[in-house]
Amino acid sequence: MNGKALIHNHPSGQTLSFEDVLLAIRGELKEIVAFSGKGTYFKLIIKDKLDINDIRIQYAQAKKEAASVINTLVSKGVFTKEQADLEYKHFIMSLFSQKIKGVRYEQTQY
Repeated sequence: MNGKALIHNHPSGQTLSFEDVLLAIRGELKEIVAFSGKGTYFKLIIKDKLDINDIRIQYAQAKKEAASVINTLVSKGVFTKEQADLEYKHFIMSLFSQKIKGVRYEQTQY
Protein backbone atom coordinates (compact mmCIF):
# COMPACT_ATOMS: atom_id res chain seq x y z
CA MET A 1 0.00 0.00 0.00
CA ASN A 2 3.08 2.19 -0.17
CA GLY A 3 2.14 5.79 -0.95
CA LYS A 4 -1.58 5.05 -1.27
CA ALA A 5 -4.64 6.24 0.65
CA LEU A 6 -6.98 4.00 2.61
CA ILE A 7 -10.60 5.13 2.93
CA HIS A 8 -13.00 3.35 5.26
CA ASN A 9 -15.96 4.09 7.51
CA HIS A 10 -16.54 4.63 11.21
CA PRO A 11 -20.34 4.48 11.55
CA SER A 12 -20.04 5.19 15.29
CA GLY A 13 -18.92 8.72 14.44
CA GLN A 14 -15.55 8.30 16.13
CA THR A 15 -12.30 9.56 14.68
CA LEU A 16 -9.33 7.49 13.60
CA SER A 17 -8.13 4.96 16.16
CA PHE A 18 -4.61 4.09 17.22
CA GLU A 19 -5.01 0.89 15.20
CA ASP A 20 -5.76 3.03 12.14
CA VAL A 21 -2.57 5.01 12.78
CA LEU A 22 -0.51 1.82 13.06
CA LEU A 23 -2.08 0.40 9.90
CA ALA A 24 -1.17 3.57 8.02
CA ILE A 25 2.42 3.49 9.23
CA ARG A 26 2.98 -0.22 8.70
CA GLY A 27 1.38 -0.02 5.26
CA GLU A 28 3.43 3.08 4.41
CA LEU A 29 0.23 4.89 3.46
CA LYS A 30 0.20 8.51 2.37
CA GLU A 31 -3.10 9.03 4.18
CA ILE A 32 -5.89 7.23 5.96
CA VAL A 33 -9.46 8.55 5.97
CA ALA A 34 -12.53 7.51 7.97
CA PHE A 35 -16.05 8.69 7.10
CA SER A 36 -18.29 8.88 10.14
CA GLY A 37 -21.64 8.53 8.40
CA LYS A 38 -22.68 11.52 10.50
CA GLY A 39 -21.43 14.24 8.19
CA THR A 40 -17.77 14.22 9.21
CA TYR A 41 -14.63 12.65 7.89
CA PHE A 42 -11.29 12.32 9.61
CA LYS A 43 -8.00 12.25 7.76
CA LEU A 44 -4.41 11.58 8.80
CA ILE A 45 -1.86 12.70 6.22
CA ILE A 46 1.60 11.22 6.56
CA LYS A 47 4.43 13.05 4.82
CA ASP A 48 7.47 11.34 6.33
CA LYS A 49 8.47 7.80 7.26
CA LEU A 50 7.63 7.35 10.96
CA ASP A 51 9.14 5.28 13.74
CA ILE A 52 6.55 2.97 15.34
CA ASN A 53 8.16 3.16 18.79
CA ASP A 54 8.09 6.96 18.72
CA ILE A 55 4.47 6.82 17.55
CA ARG A 56 3.52 4.61 20.49
CA ILE A 57 5.21 6.94 22.97
CA GLN A 58 3.73 10.12 21.51
CA TYR A 59 0.23 8.64 21.19
CA ALA A 60 0.31 7.49 24.83
CA GLN A 61 1.39 10.97 25.91
CA ALA A 62 -1.34 12.61 23.82
CA LYS A 63 -3.90 10.22 25.31
CA LYS A 64 -2.81 11.11 28.85
CA GLU A 65 -2.93 14.86 28.11
CA ALA A 66 -6.33 14.58 26.41
CA ALA A 67 -7.81 12.68 29.35
CA SER A 68 -6.65 15.35 31.77
CA VAL A 69 -8.13 18.21 29.72
CA ILE A 70 -11.40 16.41 28.96
CA ASN A 71 -11.89 15.42 32.62
CA THR A 72 -11.35 19.04 33.66
CA LEU A 73 -13.90 20.24 31.10
CA VAL A 74 -16.46 17.70 32.37
CA SER A 75 -15.87 18.66 36.01
CA LYS A 76 -16.36 22.36 35.14
CA GLY A 77 -19.59 21.58 33.27
CA VAL A 78 -18.24 22.67 29.88
CA PHE A 79 -18.87 19.17 28.45
CA THR A 80 -21.43 16.58 29.41
CA LYS A 81 -20.11 13.04 29.75
CA GLU A 82 -21.63 12.22 26.36
CA GLN A 83 -19.95 15.19 24.68
CA ALA A 84 -16.66 14.28 26.33
CA ASP A 85 -16.88 10.72 25.00
CA LEU A 86 -17.30 12.05 21.45
CA GLU A 87 -14.53 14.63 21.71
CA TYR A 88 -11.93 12.56 23.59
CA LYS A 89 -10.50 10.56 20.67
CA HIS A 90 -10.60 13.56 18.37
CA PHE A 91 -8.62 15.53 20.94
CA ILE A 92 -6.09 12.69 21.23
CA MET A 93 -5.54 12.73 17.46
CA SER A 94 -5.21 16.53 17.44
CA LEU A 95 -2.57 16.46 20.17
CA PHE A 96 -0.82 13.46 18.64
CA SER A 97 -0.50 15.12 15.23
CA GLN A 98 1.04 18.19 16.85
CA LYS A 99 3.71 16.01 18.46
CA ILE A 100 4.78 14.15 15.32
CA LYS A 101 6.62 15.99 12.57
CA GLY A 102 5.40 15.04 9.12
CA VAL A 103 1.82 14.22 10.19
CA ARG A 104 -1.31 16.31 9.75
CA TYR A 105 -4.75 15.49 11.14
CA GLU A 106 -7.99 16.93 9.80
CA GLN A 107 -11.63 16.75 10.80
CA THR A 108 -13.96 18.03 8.08
CA GLN A 109 -17.73 18.37 7.79
CA TYR A 110 -19.28 17.26 4.49
